[in-house]
Amino acid sequence: MSSMLPSDIWDQFVSGDHDCFCRLFKGYYEGLYGYGLKLCKDPELVKDAIQNLFITIWERRDELTHITSPNVYLYVSLRRNILRSKKRNARFKDISEHANHEFDIYFGVEELIMKNESRDEQKENLQEALQSACPINRKKFSTCTTTME
Repeated sequence: MSSMLPSDIWDQFVSGDHDCFCRLFKGYYEGLYGYGLKLCKDPELVKDAIQNLFITIWERRDELTHITSPNVYLYVSLRRNILRSKKRNARFKDISEHANHEFDIYFGVEELIMKNESRDEQKENLQEALQSACPINRKKFSTCTTTME
């Protein structure tokens, strides 16, 4: 088996030979990893992309009988996986940045009723405070509120 050509290893892998699959993985991993790091500076993303690539080719090996250059196929597939992962990560980053912004939630009529009751209660408290204030302060407050309106 050690004298097999890469194309023979690929053909055996496509036929379902698990040992040839392992040989492909071990034989290409280092080169794919180095290439992946040129495309992306995140080593974990590159490792995941390589793992996903090999999982995919194992699961879909029946569809890969037409591949004549395994080397080109693996490198191009890795590049696509990395670009897809980077795009997905960018979307998640955008979503998480938007999630940090505050926003109001509207709960319906009940919320409006509660807000109105709270506002009415605040008005009553303010009126009571004004009634108990000295006339000079009442006048100052009255003048202040009319200029604001």
